[in-house]
Parts: sequence; C-alpha cells; structure tokens
Amino acid sequence: MNCCNCLCPRPNFRGPTGPRGATGPTGPTGPSGGPTGATGPTGPTGATGPIGLTGLTGATGPTGPTGPTGPAGLTGATGAGGATGATGPAGATGPTGATGPAGPTGPTGATGTTGRTGATGPTGPTGPAGTSVTGATGPTGATGATGATGPTGPTGPIGLSVTGPTGPTGAAGATGPTGATGLTGATGPTGPTGATGTTGATGPTGPTGATGPTGPTAVTLAAGFTNPTSGDIANGATIPLNDVANLASTDISHTSSSADVTLNTTGIYRITYSANATSTTAGVVSLEVQANSTGIDQSTSSANIGTSETANLGTSFLYDNTSPGTVLTLVNDSANNTTFNNVSMTVEKLS
Repeated sequence: MNCCNCLCPRPNFRGPTGPRGATGPTGPTGPSGGPTGATGPTGPTGATGPIGLTGLTGATGPTGPTGPTGPAGLTGATGAGGATGATGPAGATGPTGATGPAGPTGPTGATGTTGRTGATGPTGPTGPAGTSVTGATGPTGATGATGATGPTGPTGPIGLSVTGPTGPTGAAGATGPTGATGLTGATGPTGPTGATGTTGATGPTGPTGATGPTGPTAVTLAAGFTNPTSGDIANGATIPLNDVANLASTDISHTSSSADVTLNTTGIYRITYSANATSTTAGVVSLEVQANSTGIDQSTSSANIGTSETANLGTSFLYDNTSPGTVLTLVNDSANNTTFNNVSMTVEKLS
C-alpha cells in the first residue's frame, strides 16, 4: 500500500547513517549590505522520497548501560561431574555437638571394593572437647552377610602427625560388683627339696644366768655295816650285818648281826653296798635292797659267773623314804645259793 500522501504514522525505516561525503569547495562570498528579509512561512512538508539503499555499517557505538537482570531461567540439565579436585587443607575441628539418640542398626550392606587411599592431609588442631551425651542404645540389627574383601589399595604417604593437647581425665566410673570366686585349682606337685644351706656361724655366748637358790644343807648321818663272810645264803634270804660306825642320830637304827636297818624318819637317803659273790653252780648271781620286803628299783646288781668263779657286785642310789620306820635289807636275789664275802653297806641321811 502506498502511504506516501496519507497522514498515518510513518514507519521508521531509517537506516544507519552513511559515511560523510567529501566537503565541497567554498563558494564565492556574495555582496553584503542588503537588508535581511522577513522569514517566510514554512512550506508544506514534501512527500517522503523512496527508501535509499542500505548504507555501510557504521562503527560500533559505545556499550550501553547494563539492563536490569532478567528473571532466572529454568534449571538446565545436570552436567557431567567434573574431575575431583585436590583435597583442600583440613579446617579447624568445630565443637562436638550433642550426641543424638542412636537409631536402630540397619542391616549390614555388602562390602564395596576398597578405593585407593588418598594422601593423608595434615592433622588439624584438636578442637575443644564437646559434651558427651550418650543416647540410648538401639536394638542390634540382624548381621548382614559378609561381603567379599576387596583388594588392598596402595599405602598412601604418611601424613604429618600433629597431636593435640590431652583432654582432661574423666571422672572414675563406679566400681562394679565383685565377681564370684573361682574354683580352687588343683594342688601342684611338690617341688624338689632345696639344697641344704651352709651351717650358720656360732652365735655369741649368752649371758650367764642368775644364780639359783641355795639348796638345802646336806645332812650326812651315816651308818656302816659289814660282814666279812656270810656263808652260804639261800635264794631270797637276807644277809646279816655288823655295826662298824657310830650312828650319828636316831634317824637310822640297827641291831648288830641283824639284817634289818631301820629308817626312823622320812627324807632322802643314799644307800651304797658292795660284795664278792661266788657259787658252786654256774649262773647269775645278784643282790638287791628291799624296803619292807619290796625290791627298790635301781638297787639291783648282778653278774653271770661260772662254777666257783667270783663276781664283784655293788651299786649306789638315792631313796626317798616317805614312811617312818621303813626296814631296809640286803637280799640274795640269785637263782641259786650264793656265798658273799667282804660285804659292806652304808646308809646316809641327806635331807
């Protein structure tokens, strides 16, 4: 449609500015001096000429100001993952948060293949110990099947060891109850006897003990009796005695040629006798002292002789007389009749 003469709005078909043409020569200067005429009225606008050819592209103008940011476009599809970047340095350990309650243990998954061990980064400083709040232990889940063990990756380089300060020691827990006493083990075999030790050195002589109390004063009241030859004395018969010493007191009494010696008082007496014994029959010859016709222990003296041999008999002993008037006799205790010569008997009152 040709709109050259219509009054509708003209479309803007203005092209880019063309290049500046060359400056024409300056015309001659006209005469001056004429008065300036009045400005005539504006003539009507002429018809728009035809669109000219597109001029050459002009030089790029300066960048205009940045327009306002448009609305965010739709999220594009996720691109392929880039290569893993190098591990950055470990950051400072933050404070330990409160431990949440333990969830139920899930089934154990299959063991994956072991990846390559990365280089160990430097250990960061130990952060302050957080408050430990142990949650309730959840129920133990069923144990899953053990997966195949993957190959061991190469050992990475040893990282720097930076030990943080030791935290404070926690309070000691309460002592648990004492367990039941175990059964007593069997007794082991007896070990070998050790070697005998060396005899120790003799100790120093101990101090002399205190002197004991003085004993009773001895009282010697003796009476002596003899019989040069007794003749043949039957077994169990007494031997008569003669006085040969004065009796010192009335403690001891005797009638000459009598076999009886009487102890008139109680106390300790020492009795001594001796004799030569011979017999026409071989065998044992023996003498003993009797008290009231009862033999006194330790008073016997005996010997075994042949026919017509002689034996010297005799002994000395102490006798504790507990009854006044005890009668002592020297008795043939041989198995056969025996002749006793040089008979001697002494009785002493000691206390």
